[in-house]
Amino acid sequence: MNARHQNLAGADAEPSEEELLAMAYADGEMTPEESLRFESRMEAEPELVHRVAEHHALDVLARRIAPKEPADHDWAALQLDPLYQGTVGAGWFLLIAATALSFALAVWAVATNEGISYLHRGLILSSLLGFTLLFLTVLWRRIRAIPLDPYRHVER
Repeated sequence: MNARHQNLAGADAEPSEEELLAMAYADGEMTPEESLRFESRMEAEPELVHRVAEHHALDVLARRIAPKEPADHDWAALQLDPLYQGTVGAGWFLLIAATALSFALAVWAVATNEGISYLHRGLILSSLLGFTLLFLTVLWRRIRAIPLDPYRHVER
């Protein structure tokens, strides 16, 4: 049983020292020095990062219980509109497809253009490769951080 399930199973038990520290950190109740020490511990103990993320998520959940505002009702109605759903889906598809195709065509055009010197071709292709690597790295980091995002269950 992992620590998360142990916490749920023993909800009536007294919180551990780590749990109290994670709560204090998440609630901003630590001094700057205490925060720095706790952040150093989080770098060495990844479980603390997940505990802090759980407390942030609880805070967001508590705010979510509040009654809906008028704009929330309008947004919910818009989400159900087939025209809205179709245009958003088609818009994303066209944007992603056109971007990928444009990128592929640019690489092909640069790689096969005899009017561009090998040095310039190399520089342009290196720039495109660098952009691609940076994009994929940022995408990978964002996907990896999804479980720690306290707003992933927020609905508008």
